[in-house]
Amino acid sequence: MIDTIDLKNKVYYAIMDKLPKKRKTVYQLIEHNQPCTAKEISDKYYIPINEVHPRITELRKSGYITTAGTKKSNRTKHQNTLYRLASEEERDQYIKSTLTDMKSEIDKLTEDYILNELSDYGKKELRKRINKLEWQYKKLQNEE
Repeated sequence: MIDTIDLKNKVYYAIMDKLPKKRKTVYQLIEHNQPCTAKEISDKYYIPINEVHPRITELRKSGYITTAGTKKSNRTKHQNTLYRLASEEERDQYIKSTLTDMKSEIDKLTEDYILNELSDYGKKELRKRINKLEWQYKKLQNEE
């Protein structure tokens, strides 16, 4: 049992060391209130929603959190997404799946760039998209 707790603590602190301050704060708030909505965090801790929601998106795209269903807002009566921390296995699976998808898209776009006759503007825009995907791919690989 102690080994499991030690492992969880090591994983937790490894995550905390990597995250920027605002992302770390939102991660910790989700951890203590999970499952919760972005609006609940915003309201409970007086953090503007436009600061909470982008951090949630970043944490989701890095595989640190995942959705946990929806919840109807008492005020607006709309469905809001619930978030919770992702397990280590869920995060690994998410990263592997995302890397595979990104690699396929990079390969497809590179093939289009090489084989298709595009205008200079088209080539420039395609090259930008390829570069952005390659940068995101490397960034996600480093988080693996």
